[in-house]
Amino acid sequence: MPINCAKCKKFVSDKEVQCDLCKCFLHSTCSGLSATELQCVKLKDRRINFYCDTCSDMKSCLAKVNEMETTIKRLEDEIINLKSHISDKAEKISTNDSNNEGLVYNSIVTEILDRQRRENNVIFFNIKESNKTTSQEQSQDDFETVKNYLSQVSTDIETSSVKCVRLGKFSNSKNRPIKVELKCNSDVMLVLRNKKKLTDGVNIQSDSTPMQRDYLKKLREKLSAIQESGDTGKTIRFINKVPKIVDVSKNIRKDK
Repeated sequence: MPINCAKCKKFVSDKEVQCDLCKCFLHSTCSGLSATELQCVKLKDRRINFYCDTCSDMKSCLAKVNEMETTIKRLEDEIINLKSHISDKAEKISTNDSNNEGLVYNSIVTEILDRQRRENNVIFFNIKESNKTTSQEQSQDDFETVKNYLSQVSTDIETSSVKCVRLGKFSNSKNRPIKVELKCNSDVMLVLRNKKKLTDGVNIQSDSTPMQRDYLKKLREKLSAIQESGDTGKTIRFINKVPKIVDVSKNIRKDK
């Protein structure tokens, strides 16, 4: 039975280029490969794969699907976490009152969106206020100070696009925290995992929502009660960005 090229649909020899996924054949000129690449894919003991355009698009889609599945799993964990936050309020709402049920749903969505807005931010604490005279000079001074601390934490962090802003009103009695917006969430994770490298009293935390802070506070109170009862083998660790009480012996990397 004659074989047609998957691209130009004309006759092609079975000694030409073959897709490793769908097993179709293509002319060398239709494959889009260079002469060197053609030599590589025609080797019997080659370790690289060749995919036709259709299969390449399919693999790209599958990769995106896998990424979406990861995101969905993370959102599911967050929704479960959020539901536990608002359970007290939800119990007071009549199941027949659709308007109130809508309010609960909206509060969950609002919380998720707020977390997404904050996910590239970290908060620096205990950085001294700038002694510059103008607000512009003070902002630039804070920017340079933050960049210096970030370089101490990791040289892999992109600092050129960092944005900084002091939170709250100025006071002579205390240093305002600095909200730092990083390029991406992976930089946030890098900062949080290496923040202990700073030894001069400066502390770094994630930019948590009020609901997240309240939940973590209650979780710490619960852990304290467990430890006071004699069980000292428990601790709080962040699993998929959700704080949980787990055994100290569990080897789970924190992400906050």
